[in-house]
Amino acid sequence: MILHILPDSFFSDVAFREFERVAPGLNDYVVISRNTNLKWVTSTKIRLIPSGSIQERSLVQTLANYEALIVHSLDIKNATIINKAPPQLKILWVGWGCDYYSLIEKKGENSLFLEKTLAAYKRNRTLKDSFYSFGIFLLNKVKASHKTILNALRRIDFFSPVLPGEFNLIKKEIKGFRAKYISWNYGCLEDYAIPGKTVCGNNVLIGNSATYTSNHLDAFTILKNVKFSGKILVPLSYGDENYTDIVVKEGKKLFQGNFEPITKFLTLNEYADYGSQCSFLLMNHLRQQGLGNIIMMMSMGATIVLHPINPICEFLKSYGAFFFTTEYLESVGSFEKIELTVQQIRKNKEILEKLWGRESKNCRTEKLIVELIGK
Repeated sequence: MILHILPDSFFSDVAFREFERVAPGLNDYVVISRNTNLKWVTSTKIRLIPSGSIQERSLVQTLANYEALIVHSLDIKNATIINKAPPQLKILWVGWGCDYYSLIEKKGENSLFLEKTLAAYKRNRTLKDSFYSFGIFLLNKVKASHKTILNALRRIDFFSPVLPGEFNLIKKEIKGFRAKYISWNYGCLEDYAIPGKTVCGNNVLIGNSATYTSNHLDAFTILKNVKFSGKILVPLSYGDENYTDIVVKEGKKLFQGNFEPITKFLTLNEYADYGSQCSFLLMNHLRQQGLGNIIMMMSMGATIVLHPINPICEFLKSYGAFFFTTEYLESVGSFEKIELTVQQIRKNKEILEKLWGRESKNCRTEKLIVELIGK
């Protein structure tokens, strides 16, 4: 049997479906939380265990009954459980990015902001916010170097980061990190792609959330300097509300009626409806973020534009996918000049199917289970 310790997240339902699809009845699923009810998890097979309760202590005692433990994201709580695990228990850490960025990024979150975004960040953060942000960064660094976390990192047998290249970055930064790489992450193409949806029109979709790391203001500068004839759609339904106000104000100022912020929460189908109006997706992040958005838009035939520093560039390039960088877009000066051909769109869809198709994903989940427990 395999025990999964999950966060209260939409992705936990995704994980449940994927493991039950290939190994029904071979897994137990728990969420350890201070909340009395689960907010995002909908599956009734995922148990809620109150944090600090007798049930949580009992869970640690029952680890010996399992052949493997999968922790979905690594925090102090999960690290503590890992450190109490019996030596024969195989442990897999499925990384979320947010749980290991502080291990990789040494210069702080500000280093992920481009010029105009950084200026807006400094201008609009109060002194209290600045101390808070710096405190959070220091807290993350302390957590990353905390004995509990370090011991857990050295105890982990397998690691599945969002991108394969991030495995070596962690390996480089953490002494004694002996985990082996396993290729696995959340969702398959069918979870992101809506059958029959294709992009049309000249609209541009920018970013995936109301976060400074999206570098919207710098993306707007690019748009002012290149030719395009459509609208600008910007998803801002979750993230920093103050940042949302900054982006909306600047977007309306620069593009007036051609700027369309999306501030309401959307279902997958609603998001796909917006996305299908855009032949281009511009993601101006310096780190990997919004991979699911990229998968969805690419599956519908959109041209993807990424900042050249974004590690997703190297990942897509390694598989021969067709996309462009913001630097290249600026050099040609027009979205029309980077629109993908029918052949390029077909090739991208083939790559998506290879990487995230249901058959491929089932195969990776099966291999993961064999690696962990030999079944």
